[in-house]
Amino acid sequence: MTGARRRWRVMLLAMALASLAGVVPRPAPAITWSGVSVPLGYQSWHAKTAGGTTTRVSQLYFPIVVTTGLGPHADLVLSSSLAGSGAEREGQPANSLDGPSAFTAQVFLRLAGDRLLVQAGIIPPSGRWGLDAEEMAVAQAIGLPVFGFGLKQYGSGLQRGGAATVAFPLSPFANLTVGAGGIHRGEFRLQEGTQSYHPASEWALTSGLDLGTPDGAGQPLHLDATYRSFGEDEVDGAKAFAEGDQVELQMEGRAGGVAMRSHGFVRAVLKGENTMFSSVGATVASVKANSGDGYFARLGLDRPLRGSLRGGADVEWNHVTGSDTFGRNGTAYGIGPALISPLGRGGATLELRGLFQWGVIEGTGGSPDSDLSGFSIFANFRWRPPS
Repeated sequence: MTGARRRWRVMLLAMALASLAGVVPRPAPAITWSGVSVPLGYQSWHAKTAGGTTTRVSQLYFPIVVTTGLGPHADLVLSSSLAGSGAEREGQPANSLDGPSAFTAQVFLRLAGDRLLVQAGIIPPSGRWGLDAEEMAVAQAIGLPVFGFGLKQYGSGLQRGGAATVAFPLSPFANLTVGAGGIHRGEFRLQEGTQSYHPASEWALTSGLDLGTPDGAGQPLHLDATYRSFGEDEVDGAKAFAEGDQVELQMEGRAGGVAMRSHGFVRAVLKGENTMFSSVGATVASVKANSGDGYFARLGLDRPLRGSLRGGADVEWNHVTGSDTFGRNGTAYGIGPALISPLGRGGATLELRGLFQWGVIEGTGGSPDSDLSGFSIFANFRWRPPS
């Protein structure tokens, strides 16, 4: 496989993960090319106010991504997920939101000697929508960005999108990419008994810089910048909410070899001001994945323990600031162990990870802060055909 082909496939997998991860990234499972990744994660948070009231928010998350080649220059990526989410305030009945997320199909076509990548994708009307009041309460809770849940929105109307990215080799070990794309979103009924909801369309400009070894097989460093602009959300044909423009800056890299290995990820999401055109816009805003500026970091280390078994630790940090909406601003930390082991010689690997988490959600308008405590566990089985 050529170095250019490797770079495109790294980018492809990042795009496929973005279709599942939402605005706020989580530690992403390693997706294998022309293979299958089957991760399973559970996360639970307890938020306790100064008055002693405790709210528990949790999610069991099961995403799946399947990739396959459609020939020497085309690839298909299929993705969906199942999730069970819950929110329970002390002394009150528990609310739940369970079921599948929307289904995504994407095709990637490499042209001009692997220098041009064309993407087309579709999301049919799928997932959970028409939520009742209790399910909407859960959707609002899991959408708080400081929690960092894997799935924040269950359902979608018809979505169609596309993008094109051009690569410009700068040297044998440096590659610049520039791209543009957009998504058109169709209407659906977000909450039962309410009018139809038509999410805004979205446009994006992207640029990236990949740095690696001259043979393309080394430990690369990926630098990315994205600008997103959104249209206006509508409810029953009337303007309801406009999300502010968004700038994303991201850096990801790996280092090491057979002995100590490390990987790191940092991301900044800088938001413009949102606009609500009517009281209906407040309902739409309550389930948006982010408002205010967000800063996120992940770091992992692992080393051989015995035979092919590797062990290490993961650290993460989420920080959201600048929002005037209750529950949006806050900071969360996590640290925990990791184990990675091949399963025989058939190309299968099992990863087990866990995090002990803590932090704070800042109060607004004189309301008290909420102290956070929680944990997450993650298992990922991945397989790729032996080369």
